[in-house]
Amino acid sequence: MNIQHSTFNIQVDAGAVEPLTPRQRSIVVILALFVAATRLYAISHSMWDWDEALFASALQHYDVSQHHPHPPGFPLFFALAKLARIFIHDDFHALRAISVVSSLLLFPAIFALARSLRFRFRTCLTAALLFCFLPNVWYWGGTGFTDELALVTSLAGAALLLRDDRKRGTYILGCLLFAATMLVRAQNVLLAWPWIVASWRRWGSGRRRDVFAGTALIIVLVLTGYGIAAELTGIDDFIAATKEHQHYVATVDGALNPERKPMQFLLHDFLFDPFESRSASTAVFAFALLALCRPRRAQLDIVLTFEPNFLLAWFFLSATGISRLSLGYIAANALLAADGMDVVATFIASRLRTGVGSRRSEVGASISSVSDSSISNSSISDSRPPTPDARHERLALALQALFAAIIIGRYVVWVRPALREVRHTDSPPVQAMLWIRQNVARGSKVYIAGGLEPFAAYFLSDYNVIEVPSKFDPWTAHAEKHAFYAADAPNSSAQGAVNFRRPRKRLWALFNRRYFEASVLPMSGWIKFGPGWYGQEQDDEGEQWRWMAAESRTQLEPFAHRAQLGFSVTFPLQGEPPPSFTVTFDGRVIDRFVPARADVQRLYVVDSRSGSPDELVLSVDHVMNLSRSHKGNDPRDLGVQLHRILWKSAP
Repeated sequence: MNIQHSTFNIQVDAGAVEPLTPRQRSIVVILALFVAATRLYAISHSMWDWDEALFASALQHYDVSQHHPHPPGFPLFFALAKLARIFIHDDFHALRAISVVSSLLLFPAIFALARSLRFRFRTCLTAALLFCFLPNVWYWGGTGFTDELALVTSLAGAALLLRDDRKRGTYILGCLLFAATMLVRAQNVLLAWPWIVASWRRWGSGRRRDVFAGTALIIVLVLTGYGIAAELTGIDDFIAATKEHQHYVATVDGALNPERKPMQFLLHDFLFDPFESRSASTAVFAFALLALCRPRRAQLDIVLTFEPNFLLAWFFLSATGISRLSLGYIAANALLAADGMDVVATFIASRLRTGVGSRRSEVGASISSVSDSSISNSSISDSRPPTPDARHERLALALQALFAAIIIGRYVVWVRPALREVRHTDSPPVQAMLWIRQNVARGSKVYIAGGLEPFAAYFLSDYNVIEVPSKFDPWTAHAEKHAFYAADAPNSSAQGAVNFRRPRKRLWALFNRRYFEASVLPMSGWIKFGPGWYGQEQDDEGEQWRWMAAESRTQLEPFAHRAQLGFSVTFPLQGEPPPSFTVTFDGRVIDRFVPARADVQRLYVVDSRSGSPDELVLSVDHVMNLSRSHKGNDPRDLGVQLHRILWKSAP
C-alpha cells in the first residue's frame, strides 16, 4: 500500500510547477522592475479618443444610457477610477492611473501564466518580455482605456486556474480574477477555458464543493457589479442601451455591415500584425508556427483560452481599432512565439552538439584500436540521442535570448517615436478644446461636428454647444458673429481656421485611425460657395481644396465697411494654355490677368455692402476636361483649384 501510494504521488507531482530557485527569483524581480520602469515612457499626455472623453464624463456622472460609459458599463474599472479620483484631481489622469498600474503588473502576470503552462524558465522569461514590449501592449498601458486592467486580470486569473496545484485558495482566487476581468469587459467571458479546465479537474477529483463555491463567487460578483451599473443608470434604460449597443456593434462594426472590409482581407491584420510593424510581427508569427513542431498540451490551452476573443474581434469589432482590440488575444502570439524560439534554439544547440560529438568520436577512432565488441557497443551508444548538458543548455539559452532580443529591439525602435509623440503633446481634439477655452468667451455659440461631441460635452460645458452633422458646411448657413465651428478634420481652405495635427506615421496603425486632425474656425465673415463650385476634396495629408468650373459665384457676409478679400488658387496649366482670369466683386471687375505660373495668390481691399451679402464672381475663358482630352477619367470642367479664401474686416 505504501509503495502504491508513493508511486501515485510521484505521477501526480510530475506535472507540478517547479519552484523557482533564489537566483531565478532574483532574475524575475529585476526584470519585472525594469519592465515596469519602461511603462512610464508610454504615459499619454492627454486623452485622445472618443471613449476616453466618455469615460472622463462618466466619472462626473455615470449613466450607461448616455454612453457615459459605453454599455454595459465596465463597473470594476470605474469603481477603481472613482477611488483613484479621490487622490488624483483630474478625471483623465485618474483613468490613466488605473491603466498604468495595470501595465506595471503585466510582466509577473504573463510570466506566471507561462509557468502554469509548464514552460521552461527561460521560455517563461522570453514570453513575458516579448509580450510586454509588443507595441500595442506598451502603448495602450499609458492611456485611459480599460484594456490593460482587463488584460492583467485575465492573465493572472488564467495563471492561477491552470496552475493545478490542488490548493483550494488558488482555485478560488483564480475564480475571483476571472469574475474581475468580466467586470472590466463583459466579453471576457470568452476567456473561460482556464476556469473550465480547473473546474473539471476539481470535479473529477471529488472537490465539488470548490467548484460550487468558485462558480457561485463568479455569478454573485458579476451580477452585483453589473446590477450596480444598471441601478445607477436605471434598469430599463440600462437594458435598452445595452441591446442598442449590441445591435450597433453587429451591424456597424461587425461583419453584418456590408461596407466593412471583407473578412479575408482583415485576417492578416487581426491575426498577427495588428499594428503594422511588418517584419517583427512576421517573425513572431513564424516562431509561433514553429512551436507546433513540438505539440504539447500547453499549446491547446493557449489556443482555447485566447482564440475565442480573436474570433469575436475578427467577426464583430471595428476594423479601425485592431491594435487595441487585439489586446484580448495577442498574448497567445507571444506565448507560442516564445515556445517556438525554444524549439528552434534547442534544435540548433542539439545539432551543434551532435556534430561536435561525432567529430570527437572520429578522432578517437583514428588514434586508438578497439575490439569488435567495443566498437559494436560504442556504435549502439552513439546512436542514442545525446542527453542535454550544461553546455547544451547555455547554447540554447543564448540562441533563444538572441531571437527575443532581435525582435524586441526591433519593436522598441519601431514604437519609440510614437510613444515620444503621445507623451509630450496633447491630442488634436484636446488642443482644439483648449484653444476654444483660451480664445472664445464663455457662453459663446460653438458648432461641433464629426467625432468631437464627447470632447465638447466634457470640456465646453459652459458654452452654448450645438451639435451638427459631420457633413455640415459652416459656409452654408448664416451664423452669428463670435460663433465658432470645430470639427475632427482640418480646414485649410478658409483664412482664420486654426488646425491641429498629429503625425500619422506609426501612430496611424497603433491607435484607432482617427482624431489625427482637428480644426476650429471663426464663423464671422461667413462664406457661401454657390453655383459653379464642386464639393470639397482632401488628400491623405489632410490638405483640402475646391475646384470650380468656368465660372463660380460666392456670397460673403456683409460688413458695411472696408474688408480684405484674398485667395490662393492653382491653375491647371499642364499641357493647357493659361486662361484669362477675371475677379468680379459686387458687379465690378477688380482684377483680370493671365497667370504666369500655376500657383497664384491675391489680396484686395474692397468696400463691403450693408444689409445684403457681397458677391464674388470668378471666371476663366476656358477650362480643362480630362475625360474629353483623354488624359484621365474626370468628366468635370476644371477651371481653377481654390486652396484658401480670406474674407474679413480690413484693419
